[in-house]
Amino acid sequence: MESRLRAIAEADGRPYTLIRAFFDEGDRMDSLRSSLLEQKVLDIAIGGSAVEELSAEELAGRGA
Repeated sequence: MESRLRAIAEADGRPYTLIRAFFDEGDRMDSLRSSLLEQKVLDIAIGGSAVEELSAEELAGRGA
């Protein structure tokens, strides 16, 4: 969480303390946490996936 907040502050050109205070309000920190978790899940799912390129004939031969 801290590294993401620092990256946001750096990208936005604002002080870390200001960004941290913004996310500490309401449920913004929970939203950021959910977003980071979602990104990690996608990274794992995509990272473990393999793409196989098939011709139309090969695809037809598989019964798809």
